[in-house]
Amino acid sequence: MEFLSNVHMNSPIQLIYVLALLLASVNNEVYGDELNSPQPASAAAARILDADTNHIVSPEELKDLRSEDYPALRAAFRERPLRQKKELAWAIAQVGGDNALEVLREPLELNAVEDPLGSSEIYNLTQIIAAIGYLGQRSAAARQYLHSRISPESWGHVKSWPLKIQFPSLDMSLTEQTLGALAISRYPEIKTELNKFIVREGHRIPYLATGVLKCVFYDWYIQKYGMENFIRAKLNSEELVHRLFEFYETDEGRQWDAWRREKLGLPPPPRVD
Repeated sequence: MEFLSNVHMNSPIQLIYVLALLLASVNNEVYGDELNSPQPASAAAARILDADTNHIVSPEELKDLRSEDYPALRAAFRERPLRQKKELAWAIAQVGGDNALEVLREPLELNAVEDPLGSSEIYNLTQIIAAIGYLGQRSAAARQYLHSRISPESWGHVKSWPLKIQFPSLDMSLTEQTLGALAISRYPEIKTELNKFIVREGHRIPYLATGVLKCVFYDWYIQKYGMENFIRAKLNSEELVHRLFEFYETDEGRQWDAWRREKLGLPPPPRVD
């Protein structure tokens, strides 16, 4: 305010001009980041950006997004904590291209994290990986990235991440999620690739058998019900579990479930006469 004493305002227009400069300065201090942040271009993006953590994005909302929404979605994804990234990840995968991969992989490749991860943060990590699978339907770079991550060694850096819950093995879990994401990406010759994985990781299959089953199940689901219904189910765990039991009733599902149980040392399922 000191500079006002040095300004000689000889007309109301000068006074208005100076007051406008003052107001702009105050707004920039208080709302600077918000004013400078990219704004959503569609109502769907605005809803996703304004939604609380309990919001479940729908395939319809994803379809209503526009490519112009990408800067606002990217900025929010980078700014918000891990527990709030899953909806944004699917939205970015919907409107972005190869550039979206660079954004989505950022939280997956941190050498260290400051705050211990809980169940919400781990769940968001798995959804980001699934979103990369969705992106992979039209991005060869995303498919190649997922393929490079289907080994526990590629997730070795997460072993040092602090956890606030008891979790068996985060690197193995993210490997399993990546197998499922490969199926979402409609990776060519997914069954052939899966057989190679089983042979290569034979000594660790007891830790990864659930991921193998998940990959086969996702592939079956998408072929039977389509990608739109799969996305709806992927973001609603109850629906996904319901369809998993349906998969178990098919010949393919019974064979893979028996294989998984054998690898895990579990008894066969009870016979239903």
